Amino acid sequence: MNHSSPAAKPAKADFLEKEVHFQGRYESQVWKSLAQAYASWRVQMILILALGLVARSCLVGSANVVGVWVDSQCQGPHCRPMPAWLQNWTAFDFARLLVGMVCTALLLNLTFRIAIARIGTRAAAVLHDEVTVRVSRFPMNFFDRTPVGRALTRFSSDFESVLRMTGGPMGEFISLSFDALLSLLFMAFTGVFGLPSALLVGAIYVAIYFRNRMDIRTARRHVSAARGPAIAHFAETAQGFRSVKVYGRQALFTHRFNALSWNLQRARMAQQRKTAKFSIQMSIATAASLLVLGTLGIYLQGKAYVSVGEIVVVLTQVWLLSTTLQQYFEYVLQLEEALTGAERLDDYLHRPIEPQSALPVPRLINTPHRTQMQKFAIKQPDPRLGIEVENLSLRYHSDKPLVLSNVSFSLPAGESLGIVGRTGSGKSSLVQALFGLYPIEEGNVSICGLSLSQADIEVEKLRQLLAYIPQEPTLFRGSLRDNLSLRTDQDPQLIALLQRVGLGVLLSREGGLNQPVHERGANFSAGQKQLICLARAVIQDAPVIVMDEATSAVDPASEERLEWAIGELLKDRTRVIVAHRLSTLRACDWVLWMSEGRVKMFGRRDAVLNSYLAENAF
Repeated sequence: MNHSSPAAKPAKADFLEKEVHFQGRYESQVWKSLAQAYASWRVQMILILALGLVARSCLVGSANVVGVWVDSQCQGPHCRPMPAWLQNWTAFDFARLLVGMVCTALLLNLTFRIAIARIGTRAAAVLHDEVTVRVSRFPMNFFDRTPVGRALTRFSSDFESVLRMTGGPMGEFISLSFDALLSLLFMAFTGVFGLPSALLVGAIYVAIYFRNRMDIRTARRHVSAARGPAIAHFAETAQGFRSVKVYGRQALFTHRFNALSWNLQRARMAQQRKTAKFSIQMSIATAASLLVLGTLGIYLQGKAYVSVGEIVVVLTQVWLLSTTLQQYFEYVLQLEEALTGAERLDDYLHRPIEPQSALPVPRLINTPHRTQMQKFAIKQPDPRLGIEVENLSLRYHSDKPLVLSNVSFSLPAGESLGIVGRTGSGKSSLVQALFGLYPIEEGNVSICGLSLSQADIEVEKLRQLLAYIPQEPTLFRGSLRDNLSLRTDQDPQLIALLQRVGLGVLLSREGGLNQPVHERGANFSAGQKQLICLARAVIQDAPVIVMDEATSAVDPASEERLEWAIGELLKDRTRVIVAHRLSTLRACDWVLWMSEGRVKMFGRRDAVLNSYLAENAF
């Protein structure tokens, strides 16, 4: 999709260093996405807008009531005649009407503001959730080539801009729009002096806005683009702060952060200068308009062309219109900041997802992506079938070399496979191929009879056939139960499982299964985290278990406990074990020896390990 004519798409080699820049007008797709985010509340929005219109009509029309009252006090041949139904009104009647209109306006306007803010917040949440669903299905090379801080910027600063505008400011923006239109309407009924004056003032403001619009929009986009690299660098520093301290690289990281931060500040100052210039021009236009129209009104009243009440109404409405339009266009600039955030979120909303992935149904924002309602293969997995890899070739990105080349092997169901090889031989790449994390260039991977090469196989369903125990255990902030299973009806199984893997001591802690898990499992030891990951894999009840050097980072006692638990709890499942320590392969049926992305040898454990040890003896 061509968003706002990106000078946007950087060259492949520069992707990590350059942010996407948008230029020109906002694409229609951005407006469509926002409209769909609000679509669920379409009827409520119409009713609320009608309520807001009535509220602002009462407020703006109060100036006309004052003008009619002034003319009703006029005595003489040049006075404006009163309608028959107003001729007997007293000053108290006008005051009562005025108070009633103002109170009605305040009550309805408060209701309007609260309702519009609630709907706007919900619509912003829809946009956020729809983008999140798609990002969760992005191809892995997106995450490989996009700094985490840059992606976080879309969900923090850019989303905050959208959320801020769709809340209270959206109600203010709509109210000001009503005020401007109603001022023109009421002035049109004032007399020949009113409407031309309003149109002239409005034309001046519109001209000032369009003169400054693109400069301010470009400045806001520069701020959004400059924010990402600064946050990305901070995230990188926070993730590697131990290494930064150990190697004494604080000065390097500080210097780079200062440079990125100063670049962001320059962009912000440029934006503030553009906005201040616009605001000053609007203030000058307001003062000049009131001076000219006031002088002209006095002259026309002296010639008996207009009444005093008309002058009061026109000057009041012009003052209101001038103030309203100045505030209105300032809110338009805030709206453009929100649109810049929406534009950047919409970029993620329409990027391609994994070819065999699908979006859940229902979805509230329509995009060309495949959905789970579309036809997928009816074929069911067969746990009696193991893993078949045929002539597999894989690369991480189209501009990168092959990491796997012509890999083939077969693993019967219920048996275990150990994968060995030097660093960079393709062991982890093969694991990622089994999960379908990267598109297969050639060949095929089949898990329990389901083939990754079939376009009508939903990759998420295929991944459910595999459980994963990584080298670096991953735990998430939440409760212990949440990190094991999302189901609350499995508590008895979880308790029994934790006791079997040697984690019964965790159940004695306060909270039991509800005890908190800190970020990245910081309140558990490395061995405990790995055993929790093992328990998570067991409770998943997947027919295939993949272990990527699962014992390499734990102490010998924890390794022994892991190996026992794996042999005891997973003995009937198909197992793929990437080995760091060859001792972990003693229970394997088969061994695959990888070298430079190719199969060097595949066969029974003893035969392959003897050859591997002979070549790699020191």
